[in-house]
Amino acid sequence: MAISFADEVRNELARMTSERRCCQHAELAALIRCNGTLSIAQRQIGLILTTENAAVARKIFKLFKLNYDLFTEIVVRQKMRFHRHNSYQVKIPPQKGTREMLISIGVLNELYQFNYRLDYDMLSKECCARSYIRGTFLGSGSINHPDRGYHLEITCDREEYAQQLLSFFQSFQLNCNIMYRKHSYVIYFKSSEDIATFLNLIGAHTALLKFEDYRVMKNIKNDVNRRVNCETANLDKTITASMQQIDDIELITASRGIDTLPKSLQEIAQLRISHPDLSLKELGQLLNPPLSKSGVNGRLRRIAQAADKIRLKS
Repeated sequence: MAISFADEVRNELARMTSERRCCQHAELAALIRCNGTLSIAQRQIGLILTTENAAVARKIFKLFKLNYDLFTEIVVRQKMRFHRHNSYQVKIPPQKGTREMLISIGVLNELYQFNYRLDYDMLSKECCARSYIRGTFLGSGSINHPDRGYHLEITCDREEYAQQLLSFFQSFQLNCNIMYRKHSYVIYFKSSEDIATFLNLIGAHTALLKFEDYRVMKNIKNDVNRRVNCETANLDKTITASMQQIDDIELITASRGIDTLPKSLQEIAQLRISHPDLSLKELGQLLNPPLSKSGVNGRLRRIAQAADKIRLKS
């Protein structure tokens, strides 16, 4: 089964692990805020993070193991037979130390309430800010394949948090907006430039190269289509004008004879009858000496005026 472009991005990011503890904490904080669920048993706090991507689950597990001495496990939950993917849960059962871990990365406040406010002290370093954005995408992000249109989005359950993320993204000169969809707040990007910048920020460089390849090919295809449409329109315009000019010449020939026209007009009239598909510029090049496009147009306009006078008299 073909892998989606969104999963290609996730798999690439899941293979990346910063060597800095501060960046690892920032990425974990984003992941927990995006899809973490707390549980309480015997006055101890537990945590569950759910994802449909096995590589992301392994990364979450690795980040916990690198930073905290907590019992952590991955549980695979098989979905109904009509669903294509399994669900992976990274579980930290209620135990001593979980509460302190969540407070240390800013996910719990001092009242032990889930904290959705961004910790700008944690994100003051650019490396940590990038890690937080990376964790946000891994937790609740998605991106279209570039051949199906440009769209990247981040889903949030809480409006306040979505608004904070929006401002945070905009601080990186990213253009994005929020919409409400299916009981969630969605931050979305529609500009290919902004999506490319976002992929670069989170370190998805292989995906970015693929995205840029498709973007270049799409631009080339669109440019070719525009040129073909323009040339087709110009050809239609040339043919329509040519048919009208031939009608004028035939009217003059039938009513009073082409030899009644000045020699210069007879010459261009004969060329137009012989070459109905040529443009004005190409007709001018057949004259001796050659005549400019505007010069040819002027002679044909005089023929049209003569034909209009005949029509008025009839």
